Amino acid sequence: MPNTAITKSEIKRRYAIRRRRQYFATLTLVMVLVIILIWLRVTGTEEKDWLPPAIWRPTALLVLLWLIGCSLFNWRCPRCDAWLGWLGKFSFNLKHCSNCGVELR
Repeated sequence: MPNTAITKSEIKRRYAIRRRRQYFATLTLVMVLVIILIWLRVTGTEEKDWLPPAIWRPTALLVLLWLIGCSLFNWRCPRCDAWLGWLGKFSFNLKHCSNCGVELR
């Protein structure tokens, strides 16, 4: 059930916090993927002497799934708790919730 008792400024403050967390999670994921790709390109192989693929591949997959899960729980409307986007309409600059219409910015 939506919480209609919170003020507009509180909604905007909560949205700003969620947006910062989402930026951080997305940038972390992109940086990790770029580092891994550069690393694989520079070494010319996926085989690592110090860490076998049987360990780092599942670990990378778990980190990716964890970041996706965090996004699913974080990127929600502060008022109605509806998820704020999927693929085509996913944006960090939303002005209104598509579910309840509250102003987010």
